[in-house]
Amino acid sequence: MVDFKKHNICWVLIDELALGAAPNSLGFIETLKKNNIKNVLTLCDKKEFNYDLFDDYFQKESYFIPDHRSRDKINSLEICKVLGILEKQISDAPTYVHCLFSIERSPLICMAYLVKYKKYPVQIALDYLMSIHPKTNPLDQQIELLYQI
Repeated sequence: MVDFKKHNICWVLIDELALGAAPNSLGFIETLKKNNIKNVLTLCDKKEFNYDLFDDYFQKESYFIPDHRSRDKINSLEICKVLGILEKQISDAPTYVHCLFSIERSPLICMAYLVKYKKYPVQIALDYLMSIHPKTNPLDQQIELLYQI
């Protein structure tokens, strides 16, 4: 029997947008299915995450976003590109956005979605994400980009 509680997903917008860490087991994949998630947006580098876990049940997209470990920094244009992908996915079916640990990248993109498409002020989006997903901790320079989208 699969322990669904150990595979945490966090609904940002119920039945629309969820986030969390990289699914790392078949049990985690089953949790996504049980939550009716059909689309997955991966923000990890291919070296960070095993894409082979996902089967044909999911529509998968990926867009690597650098995090604090990288010399490269994300810019507002890249955030907008990712948001374009995410908007298409969400309009189709419930979508799970993930990075490796769901600390910087996936919370940042979910905040950006709230800012751009739901018209949340940046600070409200940050406060909301931190309240529903306590691991949320994007870098200050990443948060500043949300004012440009």
